[in-house]
Parts: sequence; structure tokens; C-alpha cells
Amino acid sequence: MAMKQCRTFGAGAEEDTKSVNAPRLLYGRKEAARQISVSVRTLDYLIANGKLRCKRLGGRVLLMHAELVRFSQGLADYEQVAA
Repeated sequence: MAMKQCRTFGAGAEEDTKSVNAPRLLYGRKEAARQISVSVRTLDYLIANGKLRCKRLGGRVLLMHAELVRFSQGLADYEQVAA
């Protein structure tokens, strides 16, 4: 994903350019696995068992950023209950 460029203006006439990282909307299997710190095999297991929802586009399996966040927050809630 290309980084979006934003311009900010200082007190003087100089111009500064900053890069802004916005979260991606969709991730492939490898990228999604990296985002939630699991292997691709574990990610496939989570999808097969309904723990993660995915979208299929052609031959690609895509996971939404919001779904990865939902899954991660569920893990954080589980850790609090288990402790």
C-alpha cells in the first residue's frame, strides 16, 4: 500500500511533508498472520474453525482489518478472564 503524503506548514514559509500510515482494509493470509502474530497454518486453522471470518475474491483469501482487531480484542478479554 502506498503511503499517503500530507503537507503541514510551519511558522515560516517552509513546507514539511510527512507520511501517514493508515491501516489497510484487507490483508492476504500471510500479511494477516503477521498482523496477529501467528503462522499461516494457524491462521488457516482459525478460519476453518470459524474463529476468523474471511472474504474470498477470485482465488485469494482476504481478511478485513476490523476482523483482525475483533479477534485480537477477544484474546485480550480471554486473558483477563483466565488470569
